[in-house]
This record gives sequence, C-alpha cells and structure tokens, in this order.
Amino acid sequence: MMINSASFVANVVRITSGSFFGQLILVISSPLITRIYDPEIFGTFAIYNAIVRLISAISPLRYEMAVVIAQKNRDAKHLALIALSFVFITVFLVYQIPTLVKYFNYFSDSTELINTYPLIICTGILIWGIINILMSIETRYSYFSNVAVFKFIKPVTTSLFHIFYGLLVKSTAIGLFVGDIFGSLLGLIYLGFKMFKRYSTKTISDLKLSRTLYLLKRYKNFPLFGTWTVLVNSLMLQVPVLILSNYYSANVIGYFALSNRLLQMPMALFNSGVSQVFLKNASGNKSSLDISVLVLKTLSRLIMIGAFPCILIAIIGQDLFTLMFGSQWSEAGQYTQILSLWWFSAFLIQPLSHLVNVLEKQKQGLIINLARLIIRLGTLVYSAILFNDIFVTLILYSIAGFISNILYLFWLLKLSKCSILSALNSFLKYAFLSLVFSLPLIISIKVLGLTAIGKIVFSFLLFVLYILFIFYTDKGLRLLFYNSTKYGKKL
Repeated sequence: MMINSASFVANVVRITSGSFFGQLILVISSPLITRIYDPEIFGTFAIYNAIVRLISAISPLRYEMAVVIAQKNRDAKHLALIALSFVFITVFLVYQIPTLVKYFNYFSDSTELINTYPLIICTGILIWGIINILMSIETRYSYFSNVAVFKFIKPVTTSLFHIFYGLLVKSTAIGLFVGDIFGSLLGLIYLGFKMFKRYSTKTISDLKLSRTLYLLKRYKNFPLFGTWTVLVNSLMLQVPVLILSNYYSANVIGYFALSNRLLQMPMALFNSGVSQVFLKNASGNKSSLDISVLVLKTLSRLIMIGAFPCILIAIIGQDLFTLMFGSQWSEAGQYTQILSLWWFSAFLIQPLSHLVNVLEKQKQGLIINLARLIIRLGTLVYSAILFNDIFVTLILYSIAGFISNILYLFWLLKLSKCSILSALNSFLKYAFLSLVFSLPLIISIKVLGLTAIGKIVFSFLLFVLYILFIFYTDKGLRLLFYNSTKYGKKL
C-alpha cells in the first residue's frame, strides 16, 4: 500500500489544529502564571510532573502500542484491557511507596513529595495512564479529530485553573498539582465519552480470557523490552529535574522547568501530531519499501520546520523570557538558549522513534536507549559535581543530548533502510538556509544594538519570511498542502 501523503498531512493538520489553540492559550497565560507563582513553586511542580509523567508512561507496560499495530480489531480490544489492568496495578504499587520509604528510611525530594501527596500523585498517574491507552485507540482507528480536541481541552482548562486558583485561593504548589489533574481529567472524560459512544456492551462480552492470555504472551516483547525503552526515554526527559534538585536550589529547578516547558511547546504543538500519524502510517507500511520513503520525507520536513526556530531561540531566548515573564525569569531564558541545540535533535527523533515498536526492534532499541541514558545523565551528574555551575552543567548536558540523539537518529535511518546521505543533504540544505535568514538579525544586533523588543519583532518577521520562502520555493510542499486540503474536505 502506497503512502497517502495528502491524508498524512491532513491528519497532522487536524491534530495540530487542536494543539495550536491549546498551546496558544498556554503561551498567552504563561506570563500571568509566572507572575502569580514563584520559581520555587514551579520547581516543586516540576518534580511532581516528572514523577507523574515518568510512571504513567510505563504503567500500561507498552501494551497500548500493541493496540495500534494489532492486525485484528478484536485483538486491539483485548490489548486495551491488558494495558488498563497494568495501569491499575502500577497505581496500587506506587501508593505503597510511603510505607516502603518509612521502612527503609530513605528520603529524597521525590519520595518526600510522594509521602506528602500520595493521593494526588497516584490520581495523576492513573489519569495519564488511561489517557495513553485511549490515545492509542483513537490513533488505531484514525479518530484524529478527537485527539485534536483533547489537545485543546487539556492545556486550556489547566491554565485557567492555575490562574484562578492562584488569584482567588493561594499561589501554592497545590494549585499547580490540582490544575494539572483537573485539565487531564476533563480530557479523559471527553476521550472516554467518544469511545463509549462507538461501542456497545457486546464489546465487553466479546472479550475472552483465553485470547487475552494468548495476546499477553504474543506481545511479550512490549513489556519485556518496550517498557524499559520507554522508562529509559522517560528518565532522559524527567530525571534531569530530579537530579538537578539534589545539587541546585529550588529557584534553579523552577528556571529549568519553565525553560523546558517552553521548549516542549513546539513538540506538543506539532510533533505529537506527526508522531501519532507517523505511527499509524508506518504500522500500515512496515512490510513494504514505503516506510523508508515515509521516514525520509518526515525527517526532511522536521528539519525544515525546526532548524530556523532553533537558531532564533539560541539568539533571543533571554530577551524573550525577560519580556514575557518578567526580569525574575531572565535566567530561564539563558537556559533555553543553551538547551536549544538539544531541543532541535529531540524534535527530529521524537516521531521517528516509533519505528522501534512498528518494526518490533524493542531489544535493540533498549540497548541503544540505555547507552543514551548513561551518556546524558552521566554527563549531568558529573558536571554538577565537578563544576557546581548550572550554566556549565547545562552546556555539557545539551551537547551530550545532541550527540546521543543524532547517533540514535542514524540507527533509526539504518533500521528503516533509509539513505543517510539523503538525510544529510536535507540537513545541510535547511541548516544553510536558516543561517542565511538569521544573518540579518545577527548583524542588526551587532551594528544597530537592537532592544529586546526589536530583536523579538525582527525575529518574528524573519520567521514569517522564512516560512513564505520555503512554501513558495518548494513545489512539492505546495502540492502536498493543496492535496491535503482537498482530502480534508472530503472527510
């Protein structure tokens, strides 16, 4: 089956539309939220967020990925039930942590938070674990419009709750915790309502214990290797906050959390949509040569979209944060400038990493991701201990993250039998183009001494010109969007 490029773009646009408006509200509300809550409170929330996202990501033991690639719809239902069962088991085990901590007398910032707010943290893990399963179901059946609505509901309701709680009640970490749960719960209710409308009670009666046990064994590589891979990937994303909290103040953790939050927005806006549609398309084409074409085209577009913003962030990050969030968050802008290199590489590999599950290469993926984890976290701990300077630590961490991500990307290209030379050509093309477009900004800063507002406005204008230039010089891109628009109207 050949790849339907128009449908691919149409589905990405459909998901991204929900993300766009949700992230737009998040961006608009962030300057107000950062003026309500202190950096120290953001630091505490970052630790909570790391714990919830880390554990919820592995709670279904990756059987939610099997839901997407299973050949029969009946099997997908059984796999969803298996995944849900493991989510509840995980939550039960996490709730026992306070007892274990007291027994072994082990305390850290993470365990202290679980001891203090066990019900809140377990509720967050439960909700996000179920959401992960429902998102896989929607992806399997190409209900991308429902995913788009969820991606709008969650950030909007969370942001509004944070603002009103901080203004009307009290600007404490509890407000951030409960706001995250509130927004997630509303999104879960929406996805659950949409799913139950499609299924009758007969769906439950169709579930057979013998088939469930068979599928539990059939997809055993997902929990045996896939879960560890996700754990490793989640550790790379979430553990830096927990590590830094052992060496630096809560204010520094707050700066890092806001910086990371802003860097993640483009991924939440665009990349998550590409990831889900890529997973669906790759699952349908894994036995043909089409997958290498899909990989190369996806990577080329990701480089095209991410290269220039990465350079802009590296130049104006501190000015942007100071203007948007206030002078007390200026240091967070410097963190963003430093981490932009890591962000760009992460932006490229996030959608393509699904190849590991699609091609069922979980064992090899686990080994490679474990090596990436050791490189990145090892660099972070070593730098924090040796230099005790957050800026040096983040510089080395960003470089280590970039190198490990690029090496992982090369492996994914080889796995999909995609030409590395073609990928390098795309990278060099858009890297050169991005540097050309950034030169006017660099020269203006050096010669004219632009103010912070001037830098931001000029950067925005250059970004618009960059997008227009790409659109009008790339005939294939214009044709792709034209066809996807017609395809979208037919749906």
